[in-house]
Amino acid sequence: MGKFFWYEALRELRELQNYRVNLIFANLSLVVLFWGFTNYFSSGNPNAMFFLLFAWYFATHSTTVPTFIIEDEINDRTIISLYQSKYSIERLVLWRCGVQIFVDTLKAIPLFVLLAFITKASLGDISIWSILSILFLDYLVIIGLYGLGIFFSSFTLFFSRTSSVVSLLNYYMLFFSGLTNERQLSPILKKIADLFPFQELNLLISSILQNQVPTRILLILLAKVVAYWLLGLLIFRGALKLAIKGGKLFGT
Repeated sequence: MGKFFWYEALRELRELQNYRVNLIFANLSLVVLFWGFTNYFSSGNPNAMFFLLFAWYFATHSTTVPTFIIEDEINDRTIISLYQSKYSIERLVLWRCGVQIFVDTLKAIPLFVLLAFITKASLGDISIWSILSILFLDYLVIIGLYGLGIFFSSFTLFFSRTSSVVSLLNYYMLFFSGLTNERQLSPILKKIADLFPFQELNLLISSILQNQVPTRILLILLAKVVAYWLLGLLIFRGALKLAIKGGKLFGT
């Protein structure tokens, strides 16, 4: 499977190279979006906002990539072959999600280096230990949300095309999931926001920047990450069995 990882990673990188002009302008549009975000929420901590946006950048793929993977396998009519192969579908999805995180990291480096130069973020004032701790939390949230993405990919087994629905989550997470605390949410939105890990991540980043680590908040974040993966894998496995048994994946 290690060869599969590097094969997929090289394939993704070659594809990015073929569409490098589109990639450059897509990242520039994100720079403008993030720059506007850090200015709009200037009353908050720009350093905390910088790392929160880093997490959101990856999270946009965390919730959608598993669905795209399953859609492609269904449309290519290869999902049955994968189901019958020695490698489980879940395992192959996990490896491809790992490739996506690796590729996203390579894309994020120039994007956020540029963002650090043009925003109010003063990363030079933060200790290396604090930066590494925050990045660890960011990746913990990112990996956790891939579990949530696998949960949403379960619906693709029955409805074939659900990626556009899942994509709505990205903007919901940006504005209403606790990524920022600049606006009061309605009680309903607050309850939905509690399902996501960004409120805890926000508090933890702010605390680390002040040389504090609230253990209770960290445990809540870890519990959410575990819950996402348990929910995602259990629901996906159950949905896959039902879809195979009901013939939903044949003849599509």
